[in-house]
Amino acid sequence: MGKNYERLEFLGDTFLKMATTISVYTLYPHENEFEYHVKRMLMLNNKNLFTHAIEKKLPGYIRTRAFDRRTWYPSDLRLKKGKATKAKARRHCLSHKSIADVCEALIGAAYLTGKSNNSMDMAVKAVTAMVSSENHTMINFSDYRARYTTPEWHTYEPNAAQRNMVERIAEIIGYRFQCAPLLRSAFKHSSYVYEEKIRRDYQQLEFLGDALIDMVVVDFLYTRFPEADPKWLTEHKMAMVSNQFLGFLCVKLGLSKHLMLATSSLHSLIREYTAEAKEAEEKAKGCRKPHGNKAAAGSDKGASAEAPSVTLDFWAEIQQPPKALADVVEALVGAMFVDSGYSFSVVQDFFAKFIQPYFEDMSLLSSFASNHPVTVLIHALQEDYRCTQWKLHMASVPPSTDDAGVAILAESELLCALMIHGNVIAHATSTKSGVTAKLTVAKLALKKLESIQDANHFRTEMGCDCGGGGSAAPLN
Repeated sequence: MGKNYERLEFLGDTFLKMATTISVYTLYPHENEFEYHVKRMLMLNNKNLFTHAIEKKLPGYIRTRAFDRRTWYPSDLRLKKGKATKAKARRHCLSHKSIADVCEALIGAAYLTGKSNNSMDMAVKAVTAMVSSENHTMINFSDYRARYTTPEWHTYEPNAAQRNMVERIAEIIGYRFQCAPLLRSAFKHSSYVYEEKIRRDYQQLEFLGDALIDMVVVDFLYTRFPEADPKWLTEHKMAMVSNQFLGFLCVKLGLSKHLMLATSSLHSLIREYTAEAKEAEEKAKGCRKPHGNKAAAGSDKGASAEAPSVTLDFWAEIQQPPKALADVVEALVGAMFVDSGYSFSVVQDFFAKFIQPYFEDMSLLSSFASNHPVTVLIHALQEDYRCTQWKLHMASVPPSTDDAGVAILAESELLCALMIHGNVIAHATSTKSGVTAKLTVAKLALKKLESIQDANHFRTEMGCDCGGGGSAAPLN
């Protein structure tokens, strides 16, 4: 029967994120990114998936043990000869997360089933069944566009600046926007308040584009590396969609020149980063590798790619770009998707032309992926200190209230905390995503662990008595 559900769960989790993102963007075109995030989180969290899996009696179909033909017989027949199966052996214990993971694996299986026909309809239907929410009732992929109501400001007559931007962006990416105001909004920073007719900045489109890029990257990795395990896939996906790469891509394509903002400090940071990126690229052009050299995509993944003639990982060696640059790339992809009438092919084309060429040799990412703060933290806790009682705990921050009892939405709504033996070692909040909060916590925790000399010192400081056995708690 092949592999277990882990790879399918990785694929289905990403499609679930994309589907629910498109849905909330479609149904609530006038709401902000925070409201989108809350609505999406209520659909894709493990508790919701588990609840509806129980309603559908899904756990009864989950296999946790191999089939034994010597002890199996139909339950409605009386055994006259042979050894009867003990009642206890018929039962198994499944965690909430395991059942939720199976839900995501089913979505992944539905996606692969329809992929051969270039259709996402079955996967969309699977998402609707699994989340069971009024915020995702679509059955076919075309239902997303059918439910979308175009905002009034999209229909405004474009001015000269907007028409000029359509031409300039078409020259860069090869896609010509039909809705000039929509394109303009993809480059509008929240500090830019000088075009009142453009009612939105890029945050809503960035929220949409982030999920679209995640999906096309995961689909590429899943297909290209059929033997790669979920850990390897996750680490390399994080590198490909990182702010560090997308920020560089924004500068490389010249998209940063069209960013509309009114913050002098951000202007300075972008100029400084642009200069460093150009210098790094010039140096990389002189670093050629021998022709015919093969580079494995992962230590035991059984796949390899021809090494490029010019090193293409120089972007990972320079300073972190301002996040606004990565946001613009994601917003542009989101805007293309909406402008094209919800065509996922425009996202695939953008990926194939501008992102994939940098990742033909995945071995270039091995160092970047393994040095990701979350990966480094997990390795330190599991391998160096042998601690089993730790977890990265995610939770939403409840809104505060004023003296009159009126709820006030907090600026930071997601909380992540590293807990070791019940003690909070580091914590952070984020309005963007759990990934952002988790990254911040990992950096803070690693800084605190710098003073730890060895495993014995760790046990003394953290009150750890794990004894070096077992495996770590899962990330929540």
